[in-house]
This record gives sequence, C-alpha cells and structure tokens, in this order.
Amino acid sequence: MQIYALGSRNNQIEAIHIALEALDNLGERFPRNNPSSLRLTWELFKIKRLLRGMSDAEVLKLPRMKDARKLAAMKIMNHVLLYMVYTKPPLSFLLSLRMVKLTIKHGLCAISAVAFVMFASAISR
Repeated sequence: MQIYALGSRNNQIEAIHIALEALDNLGERFPRNNPSSLRLTWELFKIKRLLRGMSDAEVLKLPRMKDARKLAAMKIMNHVLLYMVYTKPPLSFLLSLRMVKLTIKHGLCAISAVAFVMFASAISR
C-alpha cells in the first residue's frame, strides 16, 4: 500500500526505494542504482538459457506458484515495475528478468503474464 501511495503522490523514487527494501526482506536482492549493461547482458543470457528448449505450451504447463514469499515478491515487483520503467529503465529490465526467472523456477501466477510481456518488449528492441 505504501508503494502505491508514494507513487500516486508522484514520489516514484521513494516508492522504488521502499519496494527494494521489501524485496530484500523477501530474499530478492536488487542494486539500488541502474545495473551496468554487462550485468543486464549476463542476466538476459541466464534467462534465455533457462527458457532454451521450452515451448509456449511447456511454459503454460508450469505448476502454480505456491511459495508465499515468492508470490509476495512478484506482487511487489508488479507494483513498482511501471515506476521503474519511467525513472530507472535498466533496473526495470532487471526486475522483469527476475520475474521471469521466479516464474520458471517456482511456477506460474497471475503476474507471470506481466513478466513475459515486459521480457518480450525488452528483447524486441
């Protein structure tokens, strides 16, 4: 709720800060500043490796995400993603990659679709 409140008051940077702290507490660590292009390239490589050989049908057959901490992290990432797109685009790309990784490793949830849309959008540029 605090993330939404800050964002709605045009304080996206503070909303991002609060979200990153919450994600740290859930075991999902992110840099506070924009990641380097080398880091983004490496993270993209790892996601492509995870997805290699998986068809769309296989992705859709992944089990449901059940880990409450991972679900909470996905929700927080979803809440803050748009703020990052406008204020910290490289960090938003890293965030979307993490959302895809969590989906592949821990299962599908309602927010997984957002993760794949952001991932597809980023790699199509």
